[in-house]
Amino acid sequence: MKNGDKSIQGICFGEVLWDNLPTGKKLGGAPLNVAYHLNKLGVTTRMLTRIGRDDNGYELRNVCEDLGIPTDFFQYDDLLPTSTVEVSIDAKRDVHYDIVYPVAWDRIAVDNVVLEAVAAVDFLVYGSLACRDEVSFQSLLLLLEKARFRVMDVNLRTPYFGPEKIHKLLGYADFVKMNAEELHVISDWNGATDAYTDQQRVDLIMARFAINEA
Repeated sequence: MKNGDKSIQGICFGEVLWDNLPTGKKLGGAPLNVAYHLNKLGVTTRMLTRIGRDDNGYELRNVCEDLGIPTDFFQYDDLLPTSTVEVSIDAKRDVHYDIVYPVAWDRIAVDNVVLEAVAAVDFLVYGSLACRDEVSFQSLLLLLEKARFRVMDVNLRTPYFGPEKIHKLLGYADFVKMNAEELHVISDWNGATDAYTDQQRVDLIMARFAINEA
């Protein structure tokens, strides 16, 4: 994919993990999925994340490389483990997720190399889950100040969200993706009532945070 004579490039910020399913583990993480699909489309997209110096981390990195996802912005943590999500299914067949905390991507760091890279690419993709810890949240805020175009993937996971951080992140966004449930939660925070249509809820959020596209 090209813009004139220039190849479009981007960076995805946030969580990479293993979903530990009853049938075995599976690679996961919303920003990682975005990076995978963009690279598959020919849009060079690096993943800025953090993994542990452990077997899960090294395996995750190797799988990403096999999938064509650049890993040069993977950071390595000597203390915290690579992220896992423990997935269980109860007797009623309801699925439950335990997103283990803390893990390596809760401590994503920023230096001048990363800041310059974000400033140089065409877009930055980020989500809200990666901001559950203050370290990664503050790192992301620094990157958002440098980014040319900011794509927010809202990812509300109980208990790791609240209006203060979500509103802060929305304030930077040029483009936002959210599902219907997230639309209702965030628009309710901003004064929507049961009488609002989904379109009115979208319009409310776009106007409140000066978002051009959603």
